[in-house]
Amino acid sequence: TAALEQAEYALSLSREIGDPSTQGYALTHMGHALLSLNRADEAERCYHEALELRDELGESWLAADTRAGLIRLAEARGDSAAGLPHVEAILHLLETRNLDGTPDPVGIYLACYRVLSQRGDARAEAVREQAYATLQTRASSISDPALRDSYLHHVASHRELLRIQGERAG
Repeated sequence: TAALEQAEYALSLSREIGDPSTQGYALTHMGHALLSLNRADEAERCYHEALELRDELGESWLAADTRAGLIRLAEARGDSAAGLPHVEAILHLLETRNLDGTPDPVGIYLACYRVLSQRGDARAEAVREQAYATLQTRASSISDPALRDSYLHHVASHRELLRIQGERAG
């Protein structure tokens, strides 16, 4: 609820000052918060508005986080196949650039991995490996052991990826 309130406030401010890129961030984070609150229809509206803004601004790499939200929304509705076009768009993006600058690159990779894995798509393993490499690279740049541990274990997408990696190793 607090995240939703903060995202709504950010959206209001960004609209007031005419900053459409920040509006995209705010709408995406509103979508994430609404989805967490089981308000799927409202989340979907936020994600689509954010996606339209990202398309207008040519910010395809930032749209990846929004698309990951739409993938999770499709999963929450029990229709992961509906997320497949967004997976394909993200994979197409990854052919020419990485996810640097996105708020949660590991979460984006994981959303794609889950759909691909569920469908038995051979690309799933490469996506999982890239997610893990990204996580390890970022974690290794944190010199403080307590902060590094927090980064690895207190971010939901990071915890999930480490769990998946552990299952694969075990």
